[in-house]
Amino acid sequence: MLIDITEIEKTKKIAANFANLIKCNKTFFAFYLNGNLGAGKTTFVRFCLEALGWQGKVKSPTFGLIEEYQVQSIKLIHTDLYRLNSPDEFDYFGVDLDFQLHGAIFIEWPEKIEKFDCKNEIDFQFENSKLKRVVKITSNNSEISSHINRIDV
Repeated sequence: MLIDITEIEKTKKIAANFANLIKCNKTFFAFYLNGNLGAGKTTFVRFCLEALGWQGKVKSPTFGLIEEYQVQSIKLIHTDLYRLNSPDEFDYFGVDLDFQLHGAIFIEWPEKIEKFDCKNEIDFQFENSKLKRVVKITSNNSEISSHINRIDV
C-alpha cells in the first residue's frame, strides 16, 4: 500500500496503527525501514514508541547504533545500520533477538544485513522530495498484509 505522508499527522496515525498491532499481538515483529536520509524513518519509530506508551526521549541510533526500550512487557529495539561496513558487524552488536518475546525491532538501512527468519516482517519504503513524502508498506505475512490494507489515514 502506498500512502501519502506529506502531512506529519499521517505518519503519526500509521505509527499508532502499528503500535496497536504490536500491543494486541503478543508476538515479535521486524520492521525494515528503507529510505534515504531525512525520509521519516526515525520519526515513524518515535511516533510508534509514543503510541505504545514510551514517555522518554526517542533519539536516532545513528551514532549509538542501537537503542532499546521497554514499555510494560514489550521489548523494543531501534537500530540504524547506515554505518555498517559488512553484515557480519551486526552480529557483534549483541542484540538479543528472541522472536518468542512480545516486542519489535525497527531496522533503519536494513539492506546492510540479511533479513531475519521472523514470520512477522513488515517492509517500509519511505520516499521524499521537496514537495511530497510517501511510504510504501508491504508484508509477506497475509494477516499483516490484511492489516496494512485496512489502514485509513
